[in-house]
Amino acid sequence: MRFFVLWGILLFLSFQVDGLQGSRVEQGSNQPFINMPDDNLSEVWSGEETLVLKTSFCLTVSPGDDMKELRFGPLSTGLYRSGLNDSFISKVVFTGKGKAVEGKKIELQPDRTSVATIASGSSSGPSQCSDYEFEFQIHITSKKIETLDLLGLHKAWLDFTVESANRRESKTIRIDLDIKTLYRISGLSDVEITPDDGGGAWLWKEMLFCVYGTHGNYYRVSLKSARHPLEGFYLSDSINRNVIPYRISVIGDGSSNWSIFYGPGRSLYSYKSSHSKICNGSTNARLRVEILKSDLPARSAGSYSDVMEITIEP
Repeated sequence: MRFFVLWGILLFLSFQVDGLQGSRVEQGSNQPFINMPDDNLSEVWSGEETLVLKTSFCLTVSPGDDMKELRFGPLSTGLYRSGLNDSFISKVVFTGKGKAVEGKKIELQPDRTSVATIASGSSSGPSQCSDYEFEFQIHITSKKIETLDLLGLHKAWLDFTVESANRRESKTIRIDLDIKTLYRISGLSDVEITPDDGGGAWLWKEMLFCVYGTHGNYYRVSLKSARHPLEGFYLSDSINRNVIPYRISVIGDGSSNWSIFYGPGRSLYSYKSSHSKICNGSTNARLRVEILKSDLPARSAGSYSDVMEITIEP
């Protein structure tokens, strides 16, 4: 009897983003100044540090419009029904794509004092909307989501304003954000048990690991043998002829309740995950492999092993 092998599986949950639209024309011609055909933005978050939503818009040009200088901002954002003048949006980036603004770039934070101005280039012949086309990026960060302690369905809005010498318009984008819990497990390692490990009637050895969860949510552990998924837990030799039954006990920090597994299943108790993706460089859970000594004498000498799948779920 030499070693016992464990393997880890990660469980990812995500959110879906959908958008609505709106704009306010404050002065100028009857045509909208900001022409944004696609302002229904959607994306899935799978735990990335930064998620970027992209669309584009152009500025409608009428005869006599002075477009030499363009002012962007202020920006503002918030969450409906929460009273917060903040959201999961960390910054907005405008990048010029049309020939009159090509290469121009502005980054603004979503606050009411964030403004910037660019000088547009001259274009030969009559100007058109495509000459003043911009790529529009909304940056969403996991840090903002965690700081605001967001979970479930949230509705956010983002306002931005563009102004020329004689035109000014504000645009409102609304985003529905469904934030689900994400779990991540790290620090798994092989577990080797020798006849000298443990004590009393049992041989045993522990593995310490880290379970991260969005907002430190509670979790349960599911276990299944990769070699014998429908059977009880046992170690087998290289030719799978001799076997040794075993059990696994799991517990999370801050709990006094062990969940004991003799075969595939889900933990009886739930445990609290860490807000830190690496448990602040430490661990917050332990898994103990246990073999009853009375099951050993009749077994042939040699190495016995199994592979375990670990799933973390709500």
